[in-house]
Amino acid sequence: MLLFSIGPVSAESSFSKVIEDSPYPEFIYIDNRILPEISKEYINENIPSFLYFFIDGIYIDGHLGGVAIKTPLWQIVGLAKSLNLFSKELENIHPENGFLFINSKYKGAPQGEDSRRKYIIQDYDDLIVYLNGTILCAKFENNNITYLNMITSKDEIPYEGNIDEKTIVELINGLKSIDGIKVKKSNAKIEGDIIVINMVLEASISDIKKLTNINLNYVPIKVKVKGDWIKENNDEDKYIRDSDYIIYTLPFNKDATLTMINSMVDLDIISKKVGEYNHQGWYVEEYQYTYGGYTIKQYICIKELEYGTVCVITNKLENLNDIEIYEEKS
Repeated sequence: MLLFSIGPVSAESSFSKVIEDSPYPEFIYIDNRILPEISKEYINENIPSFLYFFIDGIYIDGHLGGVAIKTPLWQIVGLAKSLNLFSKELENIHPENGFLFINSKYKGAPQGEDSRRKYIIQDYDDLIVYLNGTILCAKFENNNITYLNMITSKDEIPYEGNIDEKTIVELINGLKSIDGIKVKKSNAKIEGDIIVINMVLEASISDIKKLTNINLNYVPIKVKVKGDWIKENNDEDKYIRDSDYIIYTLPFNKDATLTMINSMVDLDIISKKVGEYNHQGWYVEEYQYTYGGYTIKQYICIKELEYGTVCVITNKLENLNDIEIYEEKS
């Protein structure tokens, strides 16, 4: 006699178990706890609605995008297919090894030792992205708080110039927003060739696409400039007037912004810092250098906001009067 146990699934997943059970070497895993809220946006395949009640979780192939549904119903679906029942609904579904594969097939779990796994927080298992270069795990709370654990190769961090490890850590620790999502806390450390990042974000399940496609270029801050300034690039808040100053909007706090500027240009080589103070709500660092017998002043001015900073590099503090700042809070 063939016996089947049918009932609602209770999630018992942890990171290690998700890896062990995976039908793909690289994958995105979505736990059943958050599945109903994101399936329509995130999963392209047509999943029969009756299956949601019996799903442990869903794996998405990291290469081809096929879907594998982990469910105790896989044997029943296999029996239904063999009897040619629900043939239209089950046409693209292939039951195997505890899964229902939709336009996909079993490839096997990740193999071999992976030193990144020891840095993973086990109960961050609502969302798991497991790829060769990066592991990302997330846990969503009801109060619009998301806990993010990310392990990535240093080569995966995009940056310009020769930024050392200390600078990378300082920039990550100073994040105030990611793609418009507020960062409440960020902590990074270097472990050999990888970076371990832990964050607390003001985010919900609906922000899942932003969390899996991290974008640091968008900052919800707009800058308007009065007068005859020229916008250098339509995609960025950079303005010039006779090379007088440039404006940046950055997703960092004040200290991280200063770290980034100093990593791009070593001001101490070309000029001397002579003071730091507050001016009309701006933090100002004043530098001086000599050119053609004249003493030239240059100011780095930073205004820190909820989602990032506005940074102005100018030769005249009165230029700050031409700037209007708007923060687009989510």
